[in-house]
Amino acid sequence: MVTYRYLLYEEQQRMFEKVIRYCGSQTETIPMSFVLGFYVTLVVGRWWDQYKLLPWPDTLCLFLNAGIPGSDETQRLMRRNIIRYVILAFVITMQRISLRVKRRFPTWQHVVDSGLPHPNKKGLIEGFTAVDAIRSEVDAVGVDLIPVFSYHNTSTDTDISDIMAIT
Repeated sequence: MVTYRYLLYEEQQRMFEKVIRYCGSQTETIPMSFVLGFYVTLVVGRWWDQYKLLPWPDTLCLFLNAGIPGSDETQRLMRRNIIRYVILAFVITMQRISLRVKRRFPTWQHVVDSGLPHPNKKGLIEGFTAVDAIRSEVDAVGVDLIPVFSYHNTSTDTDISDIMAIT
């Protein structure tokens, strides 16, 4: 408004008014559904991009099977426990964004009853999840992955794992 009144000459003001009238007449020709279509496409695209960023456990299972080969009991249990904690972290993440998962696991006790946390590690995770209201949600998921790193360190110390060759 200040630019129009004080900085533009009279001829420039008339030209500016013509541009405003032209833009005003053109907005009536663009249907609202067309504009909303672009908006919906943008919103759905952003949600789809977020969905594609979720770390699915399937890929990790394939890498883990290649990284910890063998069929003896130690390697089988190590693979199983690592996947158990990865799926536990995935369930906790999905609880926060999926109503279907939230209905399946409404409380921590339902997660425990499903058998996802290992009985030996249940106390560690429960202690951190009890303060989940105070801590950030990212920390709670990260705490569930602590045993995975412990298993990885054990496997590399005992030469069971070949995960470094994969990465």
